[in-house]
Order: sequence, then structure tokens, then C-alpha cells
Amino acid sequence: MEQIIGNNLHLLRGKFDYTQDEVANYLAIDRGAYANYECGSREMPYGLMMRACELYGLSLPDLLEEDTAKLENELICCFRTDNLGAKDVKEIARFKNIIRNYLNILEK
Repeated sequence: MEQIIGNNLHLLRGKFDYTQDEVANYLAIDRGAYANYECGSREMPYGLMMRACELYGLSLPDLLEEDTAKLENELICCFRTDNLGAKDVKEIARFKNIIRNYLNILEK
């Protein structure tokens, strides 16, 4: 399971053009700890998985998805990605969650 989560974290980080430092800062952990989760060498705690889902505007089952093609079809929001500060990353994550919740309402 760690490898699936790690692969998905790596895929998502690349898709959104975030650095490991930016993701680690958002999760409030060291970059080295995040790198261990991303390479699948350590089990990611549930709370951090939920924060990562928040960052990418995903649900937990999306983060656990084995089929990367499904992940690649997830909602993509375009934002500037140069010179992002911690506050920028937080606001982008908040915005993506608003959009995700809106889309979930429309599906019902």
C-alpha cells in the first residue's frame, strides 16, 4: 500500500508542478520525511494522507487508487506555480476543495 500511495503522491506532485519542499511545508513535515512517503519506504499516517488529499482536491480513495490513469483524469486547476509561498499553496488547496465539493453536489 505504501508504494501505491508513494507513486500517487509523486504523480500528483509532478502534475501540479510542486516541489517536495512545497508539499512538505504544506503538510508541516520535513522534506526528508515527505520523500520517504513518496518513495514508499515509510507508511504515511492517516492525518497526513488527508492533508495531502486536501492539497490536491482529492478524496482518500483517490489517493489509494491503483490505476494511475484514473488519477490523471482528476480535476486539474491551473495556477501560477513560480514563487509559491506556503500561503499560496494553502489557498490553492482550499479553492480546489471548494470546486470538488461543488462537483460532488452536482453529481447527486
